[in-house]
Amino acid sequence: GAIGESAAWWMNPEFPPPLGGAAAIATLIKDERQKAKEEDSYFLLIDAGDIWQGTPVGDKTKGQAVLKFFNKVKYDMWALGNHDFDSGLEPVRQLVENSEMPVLCANLVDKSTGEMPEWDNLYPYLIKEYKGIEIGFIGVITDDMPSLVTPAMRELVDFNKVGYTLLRLVKQLRLKGVDIIIVVS
Repeated sequence: GAIGESAAWWMNPEFPPPLGGAAAIATLIKDERQKAKEEDSYFLLIDAGDIWQGTPVGDKTKGQAVLKFFNKVKYDMWALGNHDFDSGLEPVRQLVENSEMPVLCANLVDKSTGEMPEWDNLYPYLIKEYKGIEIGFIGVITDDMPSLVTPAMRELVDFNKVGYTLLRLVKQLRLKGVDIIIVVS
């Protein structure tokens, strides 16, 4: 959620200059994308979750401001993290469905169906091809989720074990001919 500037107190404790923030990150991303293009290479922009907790902007908007930044700079994908669930299940669903890029979380289970929630834009994995090489990206969230979410939320969703989920999906992706597998967690 750190899309605002921070005071660099270590540089000057009396008058700390502002550093970082969305503008600085966007500039870095733009520069790295350009370098990759010049090198005839690829640039992937991925976030592994916990996208909004702990900053006033993130907390006030329940992550929507951070998601707006992700959409603006065109992340390739992001995965759900444990703190993305801190305000309940509905804000998580809204983040996923308002995201312009795919969101990964293979081990999130809707208790009423026993399957992944049927939210627009939520996937267990993605496969992308780069110059003939197929790369699979699997999103998983920590095994500690049952102890990190409220009892009310545990009535609606469950979280399969990471190891079990990965073994099952790695096998599926290998059968599909994926060359490289990256876990986003």
